[in-house]
Amino acid sequence: AAEEERQRKLAEEERLRKEAEDKRRAEEKARQEALQRQLQAEEDARMAQVIRAAQITWAQMINRALERAWLRPPGNTDQFICKLNVRLLPNGQVVSATITKSCGSPILDDSVLKAVYKASPLPLPPEPSAFVPELNISFQPRF
Repeated sequence: AAEEERQRKLAEEERLRKEAEDKRRAEEKARQEALQRQLQAEEDARMAQVIRAAQITWAQMINRALERAWLRPPGNTDQFICKLNVRLLPNGQVVSATITKSCGSPILDDSVLKAVYKASPLPLPPEPSAFVPELNISFQPRF
């Protein structure tokens, strides 16, 4: 009887020790997973910042390319802004370009569309993951 009681106590102690160890392991695993999620979130935020910065630089590069390619129609000295949608292949080649907000006249609209195709392939972003195949561009040439 005493041996059975001793065996029962040993078994109970072993069960409690195993439970405590299992709980410790689960808590450690949860801590590791939380740390991994935090590190991933920080990396995602850093990468989003890199991409935003690259897209700003890319927009400036594209605007410079369009300005170089644009030929001002004779007699036009007015300031203007027009908006266009441009679809690109991954190499920067222009697939299509459409005016989404007129420059103010069909002649100006046509001159800007010609500039887009003349500038093709457009420059690519400094960070490859910043590339998007469809761009909405505001074009305002400097006079």
